[in-house]
Amino acid sequence: MPKTRNDPELTASVIPLGMIFGTLVGVIISLIINPDIVMYALVAGASLGLNIGTVIYAALHHNKGENS
Repeated sequence: MPKTRNDPELTASVIPLGMIFGTLVGVIISLIINPDIVMYALVAGASLGLNIGTVIYAALHHNKGENS
């Protein structure tokens, strides 16, 4: 079974990408539900994306240590 290699650039960019996607999802959802809460949705989406990106980064970083 071939080993999968984790791209270090992808691993390092997971957290900012999570924040960007979280912000986009928050804005889209707030525009659908209630346009008055866009600023709150920006903050909530960015923080949720940051948390998800951090968990994914930790999982990728932990898997990288096991494969070496």
